[in-house]
Amino acid sequence: MKPDKREEIARLLMETFAHSRQSLKGTGGGDAPRRPGELMVLHFIHSRDDGRGVTVSEIGGWLRVTSPTVTQHINRLEEQGLAERFADSSDRRVVRIRLTGQGRQYIERMNRSRLEMFAGLADYLGEEECLHFIRTMRKVTDYLSERQQAFWRQYESATGREPHRPAQGSPDRAGAPGQAGPDMSSAPGSASANDAPSGAGTADRSVPAEEDGH
Repeated sequence: MKPDKREEIARLLMETFAHSRQSLKGTGGGDAPRRPGELMVLHFIHSRDDGRGVTVSEIGGWLRVTSPTVTQHINRLEEQGLAERFADSSDRRVVRIRLTGQGRQYIERMNRSRLEMFAGLADYLGEEECLHFIRTMRKVTDYLSERQQAFWRQYESATGREPHRPAQGSPDRAGAPGQAGPDMSSAPGSASANDAPSGAGTADRSVPAEEDGH
């Protein structure tokens, strides 16, 4: 397999796994932080921070957890030197959070390590089997996503109100803070705090068409 093709397929595999984790529980991996919730917070800050940092309520809105829970994650990340608090420049009553240089390096190192892992998987499976697997997993993800939407429609019909839905795809789609929905931990296709997003939904999802005879 050519090096450029190998990396392309590795990225497709990684993206496919990231999408599937919205429906199938996975593990974040890496050497630190140890807790999946902390890893989720790191990824959220990394993807959302435009230089102004993020707030506890923004993180809690997307993770669908309470502010005290987010604060515990932030405290541990600060202890590890991966994140830091600072006052908002326009309203010093507002506390924002950003990654430290060490935190950014950790995310970049972890993302590169993941890519290498999936590149090894591409070597192990081969190009044809990889592309077939990607197509199959996307079908599974699409199906489970449809099931999840059906669940929400049933919920709205039964309760007469629209719940706060868990974010799908990428952490750049934060839920509105302060809203609460039903416990979706056992619902098909639901995201959980054990699932660490890796920029899913932002990459080109095109997959080369299968050749005749395969």
